Amino acid sequence: HEGLTLEYSGPTLGLLHLTHWIKQITLAALMMNAFAPLGMAGDPAALPMAVVYFSGKLLVLGLLLAITETLTAKMRLFQMLDLMGFSFILAVTSLLFVAIGR
Repeated sequence: HEGLTLEYSGPTLGLLHLTHWIKQITLAALMMNAFAPLGMAGDPAALPMAVVYFSGKLLVLGLLLAITETLTAKMRLFQMLDLMGFSFILAVTSLLFVAIGR
């Protein structure tokens, strides 16, 4: 997402950000309704309460996402060495399997 936004400015940059936010809210709504279907409206009279439930679930999910990203930002940087070492070991192992012929 960030690499694409470097080429745009003005209204087109705003539209790119808007589409990203719409995608995030759509994915969050799908996750929320799949794992916590509390407050889904079955009839038109329940729609105002469903909007309140949806807003609350979206707020909770947003807070959890913000906390998770804040806490794991540094951890991801330090885990990169483990990931690179593991991928190197897998690459060498696959080369050995190819060389042996199994």
